Amino acid sequence: MEKFNDLNVTRFRYQFDDIELLREYNVGLDNSLIESSSSCSLLGVQKNGKWGWINLRGQFVIPAIYDSGFVECYNGIILLQKNECWGGLYRDTLSTAFHFKYEYLSHAWRDIYVAWSNDRCALIKPVDIAITDYKYKGFSKYNRGNITEYVRIGFLGREVHGDIDLETGRELS
Repeated sequence: MEKFNDLNVTRFRYQFDDIELLREYNVGLDNSLIESSSSCSLLGVQKNGKWGWINLRGQFVIPAIYDSGFVECYNGIILLQKNECWGGLYRDTLSTAFHFKYEYLSHAWRDIYVAWSNDRCALIKPVDIAITDYKYKGFSKYNRGNITEYVRIGFLGREVHGDIDLETGRELS
């Protein structure tokens, strides 16, 4: 598979407002990131204020219709923003991995993502499968299939902290 390098990236530098290589990762069972063999085969380009991705021939593989997008791809999903909402596309088929309906969307653990809506977040999987409700203020410290720190609003407005099983979405503490 042909990839972009410094020489062929330079060729496109003056044709677009901005450019960024797409880094692609496969997420290991231990959540390690292994760079994919297809990494750097697409170039993110900004044209007229919108982002898209081109191949080495300069052809748009993903049209320049996105407000912004990650230049990192996890397990074949590129996260993008369109009309001020975040969603995701499968890199190879361009089919919808996440509908464009989130305030923000980020990768968390393996095939699990954090989605924000109305200033609360939830854990979701591709095709918008909810693992938890939108009752959390934040997550951190992903470790061996559990979130070892979360914050949500509990009874009488108190903050509750604890662990969550990422497979089931169940609070462990």
